[in-house]
Amino acid sequence: MEHAPRAVTRTRSSRGTDLAGLAASRRSPGARPAMIRAAAGVRRVVGSAMRATTHASPRSPARHDHKGSQPGNNVYPETAMPDFAANLANMFTELPFVERFAAAARCGFRGVEFASPEAVSETEMARHLRGCGLTLVAFNLPTAGSERGECGIACDPERTEEFREGVRRAIDYAAAVGCRFLNCIAGPLPTGHSDAAASQTLVENIRFAARRAMAASVTILVEPVDTDTLPRSCLHSTAQAVALLDAVKERNVALLYDVFQMHAMGEPASSVIARHLARIGHIQIAGCPGRAEPSGGEIDYRHLLEFIDRIGYRGWIGCEYLPRAGTEAGLGWMAHHKTSRSDCRWGFPVQALRPSVPVAALS
Repeated sequence: MEHAPRAVTRTRSSRGTDLAGLAASRRSPGARPAMIRAAAGVRRVVGSAMRATTHASPRSPARHDHKGSQPGNNVYPETAMPDFAANLANMFTELPFVERFAAAARCGFRGVEFASPEAVSETEMARHLRGCGLTLVAFNLPTAGSERGECGIACDPERTEEFREGVRRAIDYAAAVGCRFLNCIAGPLPTGHSDAAASQTLVENIRFAARRAMAASVTILVEPVDTDTLPRSCLHSTAQAVALLDAVKERNVALLYDVFQMHAMGEPASSVIARHLARIGHIQIAGCPGRAEPSGGEIDYRHLLEFIDRIGYRGWIGCEYLPRAGTEAGLGWMAHHKTSRSDCRWGFPVQALRPSVPVAALS
C-alpha cells in the first residue's frame, strides 16, 4: 500500500515469469463462494455500460485508455461516486501522524487508510477514529523489516512463522478498531527457492490469514505490485492475483486494485476492473506520472471513476498519492467528483463473513 515514490513516464507490457501454479490456475465454479456468484450478476451491466462509451455525442467523445485528461469530456451524467479514503502514510505528512486524522475529517474524508498504525495503540487509534467520525478502511499486514527496505514476506518459505505471527497481531488490532480490510503485499520472489515453492507458500499463507480473519469479519486483500516499485515482485499483474484468489478458495479474500501500479504494468484500468469487479475489495488511485494528485497526466480519473461507479463498484477509493505542494492545497481535484452522502456500500456483506467453522478450529 505504501511504496517508495518514483515516476512512471510511460506504460509498458507486463514482464517477468508468472508464479508456477498461479497463472495456470483455473477458476472452479464449485469453489466460488455464494456471495461472489451473486455479485457476478453485475457483470451483465458491464457490457452495455462499456458500449455506451462508444456512442457518446461528438461534443463528448469517449475514451477507453484514460490518457490525457481533459475537462468536459465526460460521457456519463453526474453520479454518486464511491467514497474516498485518505491515505495517511502519504497525505497530511506535514502533521504528526496522530494529528492527520482530524485534518482528514476537516477536509471532508470519512475514511482513512495507512501502511502501518506505527506506535499508536488500539485504544488510542479507536479514540482518534471515533472522535473524528472516521472509518479505518485498511492497513497492511506487517511487511517485516521495512527499515531495511523489505516489502512483504508472504511468499518466502523461510519466513512463514514470522508472517503468521504478524497476521495474528494485525487481526487483533483490526478487530479492536473496527477495520474491515487487511492488505497483504506478497513481496519479492525469494532467492534460493523455486517459483513453485514461493507460489505454494503464498497460497498457504493467504489461506491461513483468511481463516484467522474470518472470525473478526475481516477481509484479506491481495495487492499486485509493479516491478518498477518492487523488482522481482512476486505478484505484478491482476491475472496473477486473481489466480491466487482462485487457488486460496476462501470467501474473505479479495483483490486490491491499484490503478497507478497496474497502469505502470500496461493494464487498461476500465476493462480490467469491469472484468474482475466481483473480486475487487478495494481500489487505490494516484496520478501518473509521479504518483501525485489524480488529475491530469496519463490516467483520466474523471472518466474512470464515473465508469466504475456506473458498473456497480460500491467500495472505498483509497487516495494513495503524494501531494505536490501540501495536501490541502491539492484537494481541488475532488470537486469534480460527487460523493455519496450515505454510508459506503461494501463489496462484501458483513453476514457473508460469519465464520463457517468454530473459532477454535481457525488456529
